[in-house]
Amino acid sequence: MERELYKDLVYKQQNTLPSLIEETVIQGKISKCFLALSYIVHGDAKKASLVIKTLEKKLETRYCQEAKMLLASAQGKTSDAINIASNLVETYPDAIFAHYLLGYHSIKHPQKALEHYHIILRLYPKLDNVNLQIAEILTYLKEYPEAIQYVKKCKPTLKRNLYQLLIPLGFKRYRILLIILSILLAGVTGANIVLWGCITLVIIAVIITSLIKPGGTLIAHRLILSELIITLTWILTWFFVH
Repeated sequence: MERELYKDLVYKQQNTLPSLIEETVIQGKISKCFLALSYIVHGDAKKASLVIKTLEKKLETRYCQEAKMLLASAQGKTSDAINIASNLVETYPDAIFAHYLLGYHSIKHPQKALEHYHIILRLYPKLDNVNLQIAEILTYLKEYPEAIQYVKKCKPTLKRNLYQLLIPLGFKRYRILLIILSILLAGVTGANIVLWGCITLVIIAVIITSLIKPGGTLIAHRLILSELIITLTWILTWFFVH
């Protein structure tokens, strides 16, 4: 039963909410280890920690190890989390949360990160966040067409739409197109400073929001590039018009 629920937990399905898992634990159908993992995956690190503390060492399962790993990560103990994750994937190749954590912290070694993410997608191909992580790595490797294909696999969301819009800026022709559009808009509006200010404020707000959330650096980098292009073309157009 736990293995089936684990698949649902990866996708954060409603049937894996801690309140529902608690009832199953009382019935003796699921271990407390799985309950701890459910708590941490659904964002309640405090309760996950409390459950783990009540367990005897001999009763710990792989789910306890994954819960401890995610808890260490949430507490900023990155090296501890990575060590637990490394041991987990050796013993349990399908430990998805461990692969994700290792992939996320292997960003300086893109091929290694891709290896972990591809293992996840072989088992869970509809994980949009992993598809977007792969797209981000491929973008930094300048493999733009392949990156866009991974983005297209995801359900329409604001993040997905921003990736689809911003990744092509890696191509020179798209940057030239942005310059032309910016010049046209500035020319038509007389390089209106108020309009430029509004555009800039919106871009800055999206940059800040993306940086607050994990995995938002691609959006921030691309928007900073866009803002520089827009600002420079706006300034040049303003001097020309006035």
